[in-house]
Amino acid sequence: MKRVRRLLDLHKSLHGKQGRPTQQVSDILRGSVVLAAGALDGLVLEVIVAGVPDAARHGLLGGQTAKWVASEPERMVKALAEPDPQAELGALVRDKLARTTFQKSAMIESNLRDVLGVGEPWTAAALALTQSTDVEWTAQDVREVLDAFMARRDRIAHSGDQKANSTGATTIQRPWVDRGVMVIEAVGEAVVQNTTLRLMQEAGAAAAPAEE
Repeated sequence: MKRVRRLLDLHKSLHGKQGRPTQQVSDILRGSVVLAAGALDGLVLEVIVAGVPDAARHGLLGGQTAKWVASEPERMVKALAEPDPQAELGALVRDKLARTTFQKSAMIESNLRDVLGVGEPWTAAALALTQSTDVEWTAQDVREVLDAFMARRDRIAHSGDQKANSTGATTIQRPWVDRGVMVIEAVGEAVVQNTTLRLMQEAGAAAAPAEE
């Protein structure tokens, strides 16, 4: 996200005045949208893969992981001979998710649940946004802003953000980009937070002495 912030700073220095910016300056905003979407995608993937070994140790893995294990029994048998079988399971999950994009809210939520057994991040993100902006956010607000941002990202990546039936680009405004980037950062932090808390709680429960 540092690269996104640098691009936004560059946009401010090049535009920095009232009126319609040139196409090149507006494209800096479009580049920020694509970079921010990619950052969230990469973060969610790495959080899931990194969380698999601990989730496996504590019996937290979701049903989808069990299906992947069942689909490659020979690989899993070989993993048992490795020094860290859970790490090999993480490698399997990475392979299975290689073509998955974690940008739309439904895809993020379903994979956190089905692979790691971790709950949705929207409530925690909404709370963080409410505290930082003094505006009341709901989980649904977070999902809607995220999905609209990602839909715009797709139009930028696949059609150059062109208007329908026109060769010109759709207008893009800095406040809209700033809001989307803010939501992406809050969602990313919530994904990390929820996953960490879930694994830490289970690890603590497993380490606690049993009551007599």
